[in-house]
Amino acid sequence: MKITLVSIHIKKNAPEAIPLAAAMLKSACNDLADISLAEFALDDDKNKITAELEKSRPDAVGFCVYLWNREIICDVIKMLRKKYPSMILFAGGPDVTANIGNFIQNSDVDFAICGEGENVLRQALEMINSGNLDNLHTIQGIGTKKFPNAKMALPIEDLSKISSPFLTGIIDVTKYNGVLWELSRGCPFHCAFCFESKGSTNIRQFPLDRIEKELELFERNGVEQVFVLDPTFNKDKQRAKHILRLIQKKAPNIHFTFEVRTEFLDNELAQLFAAVPCGLQIGLQSTNQAALAEINRRFDSNAYSKKIKLLNEHGVIFGLDLIFGLPKDSLSNFYKSVDYAVSLQPNNLDIFRLAVLPGTALYDKVCTAEQKIIFQTKTPYLVQETPDFSSVDLQKAENLKKSCDIFYNSGRAVGWLYIILETLKISPSNFFIIFYDWLGKEKKLNDCYSNDEIFRLQIDFAKFLFKLHAKNAYALPVCDIITLHNSLNNSLDCTPLDKPAARKNRYNLPGSTKLIELHYDVDDLFQAGIMPLKYWVKEYKQRKTFAVTWNKDGNSDVMMIDKKWFELLQKVSHKNNFMSHKNNFTSDEKEFLDYCVDEKILI
Repeated sequence: MKITLVSIHIKKNAPEAIPLAAAMLKSACNDLADISLAEFALDDDKNKITAELEKSRPDAVGFCVYLWNREIICDVIKMLRKKYPSMILFAGGPDVTANIGNFIQNSDVDFAICGEGENVLRQALEMINSGNLDNLHTIQGIGTKKFPNAKMALPIEDLSKISSPFLTGIIDVTKYNGVLWELSRGCPFHCAFCFESKGSTNIRQFPLDRIEKELELFERNGVEQVFVLDPTFNKDKQRAKHILRLIQKKAPNIHFTFEVRTEFLDNELAQLFAAVPCGLQIGLQSTNQAALAEINRRFDSNAYSKKIKLLNEHGVIFGLDLIFGLPKDSLSNFYKSVDYAVSLQPNNLDIFRLAVLPGTALYDKVCTAEQKIIFQTKTPYLVQETPDFSSVDLQKAENLKKSCDIFYNSGRAVGWLYIILETLKISPSNFFIIFYDWLGKEKKLNDCYSNDEIFRLQIDFAKFLFKLHAKNAYALPVCDIITLHNSLNNSLDCTPLDKPAARKNRYNLPGSTKLIELHYDVDDLFQAGIMPLKYWVKEYKQRKTFAVTWNKDGNSDVMMIDKKWFELLQKVSHKNNFMSHKNNFTSDEKEFLDYCVDEKILI
């Protein structure tokens, strides 16, 4: 029997675009059928997808269904059904599990899987191979046209029985820009807005020896990014610490992304996170106690702040999540949540409009509650109005989200925004509101900005804001601070040089090296975050300075240089009309340029 398992990603070549779910199914069922994987993206035409699937003439096609791809998958299923009436079509995934009866009734599948699919698909294939297609509904976790409302499949208690799609070669990691990595399944929490609220509360873990071998494989094959799928990586603190030590030892060159809970952080764990290339994502969601109670969350601001302080003290990169539109939340309370979140100085603040997802406890509650909460009945199920959050207020929250994404997240303002807020006595939420309005008035509001465009926006808005508050004296140092941080970030984004180049009396300026002109000493600018700006401007004087930033072994570095060296490096940057093997440097020029090569400023 030939089966094709289909994955439709949000975007081609994105780091997260890897067919892990389909590969896990293939790993579990490879001995029962000839299973192949097919991958597409949302922007692929459905006719093209259908035509590609037709080429291998499979006996059955299965689809991994999520919020973002449900519509196109249903269209493809319909087209396949029309052309190949006898082809077996099936589906599974979070959006199917959320409401399997609804999915079956609104699609042309023969059957659908509710819950974890590896064991269920095995049973289904065994039954299909024996010619018993009509009795698939007797398998727990499977719904059919005649029996659409299936119970959720029993969770797989022993995950060691599922072979690794990485170690078996089903997924060739060299073909992807990142890896999705599953270390455990299940979540002990009951956050009402999440699919996990009705899933298994028993955390089941993949064996540590498997994890170690997968790490070795990732490192050996040059994987650059790994996204850990565990909803609470640090629930088992000792296991989390063991895995982080494994990463230090086995995969020190890979960047990892973890989802964590603050209540399970401690000083040792913060140190271990700081010792590996990683970023943490933490679900704050809201600071409004009434809204949090509606989604089965708790929040203690003092305890939360202490845990986040551990991350900041050790220099751990982390982001916070906020949701607006929650039941019993309001625009004013959402602003308070934003203010608190920014005060913790996260590296990014991801803000989402509430999605009332079918299959979650919140969906059941909202659908039966007397309070009228209006939300989209089709994907992506976004809330449109609540008794406390009008549609107008939801749009205002959307505007703040966009403003935060541009200025704070894409603009990487965490290192210096607090200086502006403190100096002008502006709350973060008010700052983002003013910025959004300014973008509109300046006719600079669009959906896509380059890094250079955002940098110019930050500079221009800072000048506008200080002028608006009649504090022009602070504008110049703040613009210097923004310029310095932007240059350091741009250098950090570039790949570090592996080794100094051979001396050939010819030099090149790599993309990681940036040249900047400033109005203050670099060392003085770094003091601006230590003392209030109103005292800083009295303490430090203007002086035309020149600096170079570069990526030194994976970290950005900065050095002030004399004007003559700055101009020399500027000429190097225009090497096509300056640098050649014929150039004769003075001894001090060559000594400086060779020093720059040793420091990996030049190649």
